Amino acid sequence: MKKLFIVGFMALLSASAWAAEAIDATSSNAGLVGPNVATSFSWSHTVCSGCTDPVLAIQVAYVAATNVTDYGNWISSVTFNGTAAKLVQIDRDHGGSEMYVAQYLLTNPSSGTHSITVNLNVAPNTGYIGGSAVSVTGVNETYPIRLPFTYHSGSTNGATITASCSDAVSGDYLVGLAQGHQATITQNGSQTAIFTSNGFGSGNSTSWGSAYIAAATRNSLIWTQTSQVWSAGCVALQPDTATI
Repeated sequence: MKKLFIVGFMALLSASAWAAEAIDATSSNAGLVGPNVATSFSWSHTVCSGCTDPVLAIQVAYVAATNVTDYGNWISSVTFNGTAAKLVQIDRDHGGSEMYVAQYLLTNPSSGTHSITVNLNVAPNTGYIGGSAVSVTGVNETYPIRLPFTYHSGSTNGATITASCSDAVSGDYLVGLAQGHQATITQNGSQTAIFTSNGFGSGNSTSWGSAYIAAATRNSLIWTQTSQVWSAGCVALQPDTATI
């Protein structure tokens, strides 16, 4: 009986050591607009020191340059403090405008203030690219994303853009982004904006926004816009207590 009590107590102690997910910090860079000779752009992000199980989620929105032959591979890498983040999601709109949203993830990023760098295979002669990021603590380092993660695209004028993570559960944080062509994009009031850029790109013809929300509030991210085409993506970050 005493042995069982000790085992049970240790299990309880281990469980109590898990920290609930919490937002650490956000950052952004409006990015590059062609023509531009640069093949990369960077911005600073600070990850807390000594925090439990941090994850860095990076969002990138772009309309591919006309001098790019493989639009889906325009980005060669995304790094934080020199460590490559993993591409976990990419989608393009259905309207043929080569408008992409992508998300990258880095588990256990370096603490302190370091550069997020988006490296390009080709410098843009047209088009644009911008980025944002959010660090979240208390995330499962082995299985950080609740599967399946989802992406959405459409071509409905004046649409409400909904990026739904239908499998998200209470305790998760949802992170995502959306962009619309020739649009002003508006963040839903229930979510927290990471970054919003209206009238961006060549001719001020594109807008995009990134955001996060606790799954306990809603299992989707929502934006409204007035454009004809759009793309959006969402991932749910699992807490330490999740096993798969």
